[in-house]
Amino acid sequence: MGEPSAAEAEVLRRRISTYILIRLVLATLFLVFLAFLTFGAESVLDSAVFLDLVAVTLALLALSAAGLARVPRLDRFAWLQLMVDMAIVTAVVGQTGGSKSVFTVLYFMTIVASAYLVYARGALVCAVLDSVAFVAVSLMVHAANPPLPGAPGTPLYADVLIGVFGFFLVAILAGQLAEQLRLAGQALVARERQALRLEQELAGVVGSLRSGLAVLEPGGVLRSANDRALQLFPRLSADGATQAIPRFEERLGLWEVEAEASDGELRNVIVSATPLPDGAHVLSMEDVTRLRGMERTIRHEERQAAVGRLAAAMAHEIRNPLTSLSGAVQLMATDQDDRLVAIVRREVNRLEGLVEDFLDSARPRPLRRRPVDLAAVVDETVTTFRRDQRYADLVEVQIRQHELPEVLCDPDKVRQLLWNLLLNAAQAMPEGGRVRVTCRATGGKARILVSDEGNGIDPLEVSKIFDPFYTTRSGGTGLGLAMVDRIAREHGGEVWVQSEPGSGTTFALWLPLGDEQAAPEVDAGGR
Repeated sequence: MGEPSAAEAEVLRRRISTYILIRLVLATLFLVFLAFLTFGAESVLDSAVFLDLVAVTLALLALSAAGLARVPRLDRFAWLQLMVDMAIVTAVVGQTGGSKSVFTVLYFMTIVASAYLVYARGALVCAVLDSVAFVAVSLMVHAANPPLPGAPGTPLYADVLIGVFGFFLVAILAGQLAEQLRLAGQALVARERQALRLEQELAGVVGSLRSGLAVLEPGGVLRSANDRALQLFPRLSADGATQAIPRFEERLGLWEVEAEASDGELRNVIVSATPLPDGAHVLSMEDVTRLRGMERTIRHEERQAAVGRLAAAMAHEIRNPLTSLSGAVQLMATDQDDRLVAIVRREVNRLEGLVEDFLDSARPRPLRRRPVDLAAVVDETVTTFRRDQRYADLVEVQIRQHELPEVLCDPDKVRQLLWNLLLNAAQAMPEGGRVRVTCRATGGKARILVSDEGNGIDPLEVSKIFDPFYTTRSGGTGLGLAMVDRIAREHGGEVWVQSEPGSGTTFALWLPLGDEQAAPEVDAGGR
């Protein structure tokens, strides 16, 4: 007989524990009954033998209980229990009349116990051993106390055959029941393992989903959820769906909400609810933040394209009369007041600049990329801006640079972008102030920060400042920041803005560096 598996050993351990407890109860009842017979009017057992039997029985029960936790082979321990019980029963039967003993029935209890512990084969083995012991003890008692000739009663062979037949009959019936119980237990264990495996597979599938999935009780209390659902709605487990998911009680089916995820970011989430028969609901959650961002980008580019077409048409219509007007003014210069001519020329030049902006916005020239020292481009642009007579006495530009690797970009476009950011910062401070420019490489990108000390931007207007022709400044065209955004996107970068009314504004330009890494800091000094 091989060593039982871990699962079989655990089942056998529980059965032995139950058997020891049953033995304790039955042994106590048996010893009480035997005491009445021993110390009653008709003694069936010597009192000294009875006391020895009590001591041996209690000692064996104590040893069985103590040894259960220490034995390495439970199957052998189970057989040892059965052999001990068989020996005790045989001793009692031998002391109380052999085949005529009323305690012969105890053999049946050992056979039933063997079926419970070691199943059908064990029950048959135990029946064989009980039969051998019963026959031997019956013959020994008969030889020691032969019946008188002609005494009434059944002969010895009849008692022995009835007993042996009963042993095997009980063994067969109890073994069949035990075998069916064993097979049912194995089938149950197999189903439990299959259910556990399916549950683990289902948990793995649900956990690997990029969408959130949750099951809610009828009152909105969370029953179960995967990690993605708790990331999108971190309050779901503590507060329930009615508090964690906006408009949960207002509608079922499909709706979109804006929620603060566990990382602190606002996410656009599409939530769908499907009712279950027990009144619960299955919620599926899809993060569409990136999709909504792409939609906004496409709408922005479509507006730019439409505005560009309009700007090109307007520029062509305006440029022709401007050319004629400029030539006429030159002819008038000899006969008219120089001051009036200067005013006309100034306004013509301003209109020419507006036309150039329109044309550049409508038909931007393609990028001419080449490796460029970005730090040098930034420094040159800042130096040129400091010499602009409009802001030289009003605006102080400070620059602080970390050493940057070469960047593959169009230097003229980058200069135009930086110039527009500096011009926007200066125009945000009509009374003068300080502009700070900071450059460094971080996260595989070059980051340029341009910060001013102006009045800031209203939060409602921040999302519109990169739209063409949108401006909050009197006399502005609204094309400068739109051009900044377009140039950054052409280079595979982006522009961010952070502003609070009364606290100034910071524009952050990000340009890709490729595999270059950040280098140590270098202070380029102030103005």
